[in-house]
Amino acid sequence: MSDNPQDLRQVVFAFLANLPITIREHVLLFVIIYAIRIIPSLDLNYSDSVRDYLLDANDIRSFGALLSTIAVIDHVLADRVANAERRAATVEAFAEQFPDAQDQALKVPLQSRHFEQALADWNKLRASLLTAQMIRGFEDILMGIRPKR
Repeated sequence: MSDNPQDLRQVVFAFLANLPITIREHVLLFVIIYAIRIIPSLDLNYSDSVRDYLLDANDIRSFGALLSTIAVIDHVLADRVANAERRAATVEAFAEQFPDAQDQALKVPLQSRHFEQALADWNKLRASLLTAQMIRGFEDILMGIRPKR
């Protein structure tokens, strides 16, 4: 690692914060449920909750937050892309039964494209800044272990 390593928690939060609005709340909701492990209230600010979870501590707890958030993002994005056709069919069938839900069915194609692009962008991050080696190095920094030179 360099002498001025990047805070991987900031990298992950920036990725989440920059997701398209069409999918951002969806991904943040899963981070809240799966990683933070709370059922959100109606007035909960998802972005603030995830930011606080990832960035508030500077110790081993924040490393656990980083790992669990990465795992949730891996899972949610891959799942949404792999099951896009099934999701579209489900929403379409729901909209046929409940005409008030038609606007949700109209959003699905755009959301699907956004999930595909988000997964591609995430995979680039996982192959560069968020590799297993970089994550281990970040853990060492949080634990106060100096990398070997």
